Amino acid sequence: MRGVTDIPLIQFSSLLPAGSHPKRPFNLVALCLNRTLGDFAVGLGFAASIKRLFDHARLAVYFHDDRPYKRPLIEACPDIDVLFEYDPKQMMPFEAFDSAFGGPVTVPDPRWTDNRFHFADLVLTPSMMLDKFFCNFEQPARLRIPPEDVPVLEERLIAAGVDPKRWFTVLHYREPGYGERPADPLRDLDPAVLQEVSNAIIDGLGGQVVRVGHPGMAPFKARDSFIDLAPLDGNDFMLQLFAMSRARFMVAGASGPHNCAAALGTPTGIFASTSRYGVWNGADAQLHSHIFTPNGERVDPGFALEREIHTGVILQEYIRRGYRVRLASGAEIFAMAKHLHGQTADTPAWRAHWYEKPVKKPNRFNWPLAAGCRAQNLYFPDLAPKEGEIV
Repeated sequence: MRGVTDIPLIQFSSLLPAGSHPKRPFNLVALCLNRTLGDFAVGLGFAASIKRLFDHARLAVYFHDDRPYKRPLIEACPDIDVLFEYDPKQMMPFEAFDSAFGGPVTVPDPRWTDNRFHFADLVLTPSMMLDKFFCNFEQPARLRIPPEDVPVLEERLIAAGVDPKRWFTVLHYREPGYGERPADPLRDLDPAVLQEVSNAIIDGLGGQVVRVGHPGMAPFKARDSFIDLAPLDGNDFMLQLFAMSRARFMVAGASGPHNCAAALGTPTGIFASTSRYGVWNGADAQLHSHIFTPNGERVDPGFALEREIHTGVILQEYIRRGYRVRLASGAEIFAMAKHLHGQTADTPAWRAHWYEKPVKKPNRFNWPLAAGCRAQNLYFPDLAPKEGEIV
């Protein structure tokens, strides 16, 4: 056709496929509104995992700095491009996503429109950013301690008593006393049991044990190779995160820190889990509680997982119907520690490597996602209790 070669090529970035070009990144807004430690860590990891599906993407995180652990986790998420910290007295309205010019609301922070987040390709809510969906990523994103903070944190961990030439495990478990959290018999374990596990790791495996948690936790008897970070002020959470990132492995009950360790890429073993998705990496492991029928018969562990009986609300209903639950014993928890120790022989001192590999970016995101888990489910029949006890 005459004259076609004279027509200039004019491109408009918004017409390009999202994520295909630096001028047309996949714009992702994560509403990280969770207040609990574990859920907040999972949300950040999930949002970062979505971003890494694209060659070109921008991630905005919207959060409220109302807990001492949120800021350190934010700092440990290098995939965040723009951070929006909201004031609960002046929260961002839904109209911030109005993409028409001259909308009814103007966002005071110019970065919102400068980065075109009002043209978001995906807005993630807390109910979308769940641990059970990590199985959909070939390699979930990993939280990382900021490199500039590492030298000081190394010095502090050494000053606390951790030998830099020897490996260590991080230990955490849930017990009443943190803030206004009530007791939870499905997750709380006697601290004396965990002190026995700590001693067994030190004496039986030759490691060091670093306990993380909060100042209200019951004190352990002082001994060599046991380092307690729990009594530290809540503002020192970054030091606890650093310890989790450098541990050979972590042993933890069902509470927020185990999500943090898994998100950092440290092999994590969890006991007393009230979900089948508490950890998600292939090197992670789960040790679920034991369930007995009203007549004393043990519910097959595989059947319980298939039916997702361990889910908190479901398990409570079984208990109301006369079923009994018994948490893992110290011997079982130590057996899990031995399992994790055996599969981490490549970490004879502080962790300096993580299990990552280059992955292809598909430049797309499918929804809804399937639920699943790559973690190992452990069961030690010889160490399991023979009869139940009412929770």
